[in-house]
Amino acid sequence: MGYLVSHGALREILSLYTGIPASALSFDATPHGKPFLPGEDLEFSLSHSGAWALVTVTPLRSIGVDVERIRPVPDLERLAEQFFSKEEVRALQAYQGATRTCAFYHCWTRKEAYIKAVGEGLSIPLDRFSVSVDPNQTDVRLARDKSLREGEAWVLRGFSPGSNYAAAVAVEGTAVEFSFWEKGPDM
Repeated sequence: MGYLVSHGALREILSLYTGIPASALSFDATPHGKPFLPGEDLEFSLSHSGAWALVTVTPLRSIGVDVERIRPVPDLERLAEQFFSKEEVRALQAYQGATRTCAFYHCWTRKEAYIKAVGEGLSIPLDRFSVSVDPNQTDVRLARDKSLREGEAWVLRGFSPGSNYAAAVAVEGTAVEFSFWEKGPDM
């Protein structure tokens, strides 16, 4: 899904939550680039890849989402060693072939969702915290280096919105309920 379509959908969704017409929404960004709506008690996140765009919205909690189309990664091992924690690299090595590629993307989306939720971008080194690489695990463990926002609780949920896609959402807090809606182009 393209940039314009996904950002238009984000505006429409946020309009439903705020009661402000989509065209009148005014965005700002934190110093690390996380967008927000000034004066609104909503947190949101957007990610798009291939045919999918995901939007997450929640009141008063930090939230992040990421989606990636699963495709071959020629330098997968090098990328994992550069960006993943030692625990994640070891876990990834237990998988072979296409399953390893799938596990790589599930790990990547979980890490991206968390750093988007925290709102500090890539100033947080990706190898300073660990997530599960298991593509079949939905409720994901998050283990952080003690220097990373110690004391906060996070819910990290991994999922596949469609065939050959990996996605994750990270939400600050402990008691979190998820609701998923799908909107196609003809809806």
